[in-house]
Amino acid sequence: MNATSPESQTSLQSALPDRWVAAIFTELLTLYGSRFSDLWAGIDPAAVRASWGQKLAGFKDRPECIRLALDACDEIPTCPNLPQFLHLCRDAARRAGPQHLALSAPTISQETADARSDEAEALAEKMRQFAPSLAFARKLRERYLSGEKLIDCQILLASGALNETWKDGQCTPAVKEAA
Repeated sequence: MNATSPESQTSLQSALPDRWVAAIFTELLTLYGSRFSDLWAGIDPAAVRASWGQKLAGFKDRPECIRLALDACDEIPTCPNLPQFLHLCRDAARRAGPQHLALSAPTISQETADARSDEAEALAEKMRQFAPSLAFARKLRERYLSGEKLIDCQILLASGALNETWKDGQCTPAVKEAA
């Protein structure tokens, strides 16, 4: 049993509703008659239903697997006991594939979509103000060229960002050294 199979979560889920188990039993009784009820002779019927409800709890969110298991019984001449019925449910779950829980896409008017697009663009414009830029380096260059004394790390960072060499109050394009 793998971690994603419905029955692996049985202990975390409440049992199937009793009416579901009763419907399963009714269908199996209709199909197999006394062969089904004889499986449980001498056993408290409420305990049998409770056991089936608990063991099938992992299929509570996948009733189609129970339906497919019941449909598969049409081809099986012998009446299934609980482990055999669980096996039919697991086979149905494998055939049906993984359960994908997803929200459906919201439906909104074109007017609402346009308004949200405008809001997003306005927010993006605000964010652009805080985007990294070379403005800091250009401001430091102006200060450097005006003769203001900058600390070494300001010169290093700003000249590097602008790909320039700053020396003796002059700013010149940096020359790449041959490797």
